[in-house]
Amino acid sequence: MDVSLVGRVAEVVALDELRAAAARGSGAVALLTGEAGIGKTAVVEEAVSRASAAGVAVLTGRAEPDEGAPAFWPWQRLLSSSSVPGLSPSLLALADEGESAAAARFRAIRDVVSALVAAASPLVLVLEDLHWADPASLALLSALAREVSASRLLVIGTSRTGLDLPEATVLPLGPWDVAAVRDYLDRLGAGPAHGTWAAVVHRLGGGNPLYTRELGRLLAREGRLLFPAGDIDLPDGLRLLVARRTAHLTPSCRERLGLASAFGTEIDTTVLDLGDLSPAIEAGVLVDDPWAPARLRFAHELVRQACYAGLGRDARIAAHGRIADALAAAGAGPAAVLPSLVDHAIDGYGPVLGALTDAVDEVAEAVFTAGRSRPTARIYQLSRQALEFRRATAPLAEMLDRLARGSPAPTGERLRRRFREQGAHLLHLVAGADGLGDLLSNVLQANLTEVSVRQNDDMRRISAWAGILAIPTLLAGIYGMNFRYLPELNLRFGYPLLLAVMAAICLLLYRAFRRYGWL
Repeated sequence: MDVSLVGRVAEVVALDELRAAAARGSGAVALLTGEAGIGKTAVVEEAVSRASAAGVAVLTGRAEPDEGAPAFWPWQRLLSSSSVPGLSPSLLALADEGESAAAARFRAIRDVVSALVAAASPLVLVLEDLHWADPASLALLSALAREVSASRLLVIGTSRTGLDLPEATVLPLGPWDVAAVRDYLDRLGAGPAHGTWAAVVHRLGGGNPLYTRELGRLLAREGRLLFPAGDIDLPDGLRLLVARRTAHLTPSCRERLGLASAFGTEIDTTVLDLGDLSPAIEAGVLVDDPWAPARLRFAHELVRQACYAGLGRDARIAAHGRIADALAAAGAGPAAVLPSLVDHAIDGYGPVLGALTDAVDEVAEAVFTAGRSRPTARIYQLSRQALEFRRATAPLAEMLDRLARGSPAPTGERLRRRFREQGAHLLHLVAGADGLGDLLSNVLQANLTEVSVRQNDDMRRISAWAGILAIPTLLAGIYGMNFRYLPELNLRFGYPLLLAVMAAICLLLYRAFRRYGWL
């Protein structure tokens, strides 16, 4: 099973069982529901693959968000892909002289339902994105659902919202839990991901498979999955996905979302007046709490971070100032104002850690780059900076941990949850600094090893040249101490011959040393 189907075994098995029942003459309608990116299409593709492998014909159609799409558009696309006798788009023809529009629609629905129910061989019908379907298409689906039990059909639909289909088997797809995220991350790298990453990715992506997949691919490309978790810069792909969810909102609504993102994951609208945010709620960016209508929360921490990242430095400072003023005006007290101040402090740590990470990457590259650079002092300097970062953040982390536990003064559950979120974010930054410290230790060890190897190479070269020069020194010394047997006394070419012998031996030694890698 593909990695995108992590945590979806139960749904795939349920669709297999419904298809088997349909093959025996007990058809059904299955509706997969869930937000965008939750994995509905991945489950459908797996079900279609299994049906095709079993020899069952599959017809597919998809609704479109375009308001100009004609009536029955997903059904027209489905019937256009059919090679089954008696099933064609002509069944949906509405033009008939003397017939009202309502009567024509009723006739078309009955013709299609009758043709599908009468199909002799098992069929799997797939209708995707039914949240965009026109009323006529939904009426046809509803009519088929009432009669499908006596057929050999399995109808699989996907929708971001629930549909009024009492006869359908609804399979809601929820977000992945931490265990499913860990399972997915373990499949991405060369080995199991470090245990700290699952909680971080789950918190950021909210368990949404699409967001989790983008984050996981980013971490796998950067080779970070095997090391302790740290801060994550949102990849361009995720920024585009989040931007797509907010692109249709008005500029003023996006501005209010930016202010809300500075407040935190949960927003108390009795404290901070954000105006009308209903478009953001309808878009699934914000979620309201039916038990606490004055509170809103971001659907995903990743969406909040993306909205917050879209604020400039001055806008962030202004947002935190406005939030602090609003909390003070509401009589919230220091404990309620503190989260905004902590957010402002933590925001300053991110760029520092990012600059430190870039510096570590540069020095690590320098260690393994050919040359005579000696980055040992720089490595020690960066190790010291990582340690100072850890020491600077430790008091704040300890304070947030105490506040999250309601000490020294009792606080409400919402504030404690906010302090826990801030503490988790800070601990991720600290873990990143710790990871850099470990990396610097490895880089230092590699640098020392590299220096030792270079020194050995230098010693070998010196030894090789000393061995080569020892030959002429030895021969000249021997003859220089025997004046009675000087070469030129008896041989006219004694000196040239001696020089030639020296050169030949030196050349042979040079070639031998080159062959064995000493020179």
